[in-house]
Amino acid sequence: MQNNPQYVKMNTKLKANNEARREKTKKKKQTKREEERANKRVRRAAPRSKSKFSTKYDERIKSIKESDLTREERIRNMEKNK
Repeated sequence: MQNNPQYVKMNTKLKANNEARREKTKKKKQTKREEERANKRVRRAAPRSKSKFSTKYDERIKSIKESDLTREERIRNMEKNK
C-alpha cells in the first residue's frame, strides 16, 4: 500500500500541508509574544498613580528636601567664608 502512487502523493501533500500549518501557527505565536512584550514595555512606561503615603505626606517630603538643600548651601557658604 505504501508503494501505491496515490498513497505517496496524498502522503506528501498531507505532510506539506501539516508543515505549512505548523509554520503558520509558529509565526502567529511569535507575533503574539512580541506584541505581549511590547505591551509590557508600554505598561511599565505608563505613569503610575501616586501611593497613598505619597499623596498624604507630599508637602512634608518637599519641605524636608528643601531644608536639606538649604542646610547644604549654608554649610558651603560657611566653608567659603572661612
